[in-house]
Amino acid sequence: MLYQDLVERNADRFINEIITDIYASRDTDSYLKFTLPQLYKLVRTLLTEGYTYLDGILTGHDCDEEIHLFFATLGRERYSQGIPLNEAVKVIMFIKKRLHAYVDIERIGDSPYGLQQLNELNFQIGSLTNRAVKALIAGYEEAFLKGYRQDDAPPLAPLTSYAMVANE
Repeated sequence: MLYQDLVERNADRFINEIITDIYASRDTDSYLKFTLPQLYKLVRTLLTEGYTYLDGILTGHDCDEEIHLFFATLGRERYSQGIPLNEAVKVIMFIKKRLHAYVDIERIGDSPYGLQQLNELNFQIGSLTNRAVKALIAGYEEAFLKGYRQDDAPPLAPLTSYAMVANE
C-alpha cells in the first residue's frame, strides 16, 4: 500500500501545506468561511478517503465507480455549502501538486520505494485527479440542477451562461 504508507507517514504535513495553499490563494476565498478545524477535516477527508483509491488503482483494481461516487458526492456537498465549483477544483489541484512534489522528493532522497513504483504513483495521481475533477463537476452540476443548498444563498448562474458570455 504505497500511497497509504506515504500519507500515513506525512498526513499532518500534507494537510497543513494544503491548508496553507488555501489560505494563500485568492482562488479559494470561500473556504475561509470554515473554521480551521473544519477545514482540516475537509482536507483530511479528501486526502485520506478520496485519494486512497490510488492504492487500488496501483494494484490493478477497477475503482472507477467508487471514485465517481466519492467525488460526485463531494461536488454535491460543495455546492450545498456555497463553494464555487472553480474553488472546489482548485483544492483538488492543491492536493495533486503536493502529492507530486512529495513523490519527487522521494525519488531524489533515500526512499524505500523503487523509481518505477514512484513513477507509476506519480502517473496515477494525475489520472485519479482527472477522474476526481470529472466526478466532482458531475455531482456539482447535479446539485445545481436540483437547486439543493444548505443555506439560503442565491443559486449560481448555469455553467452554460458563462460560455455564452465568453463567446459574445
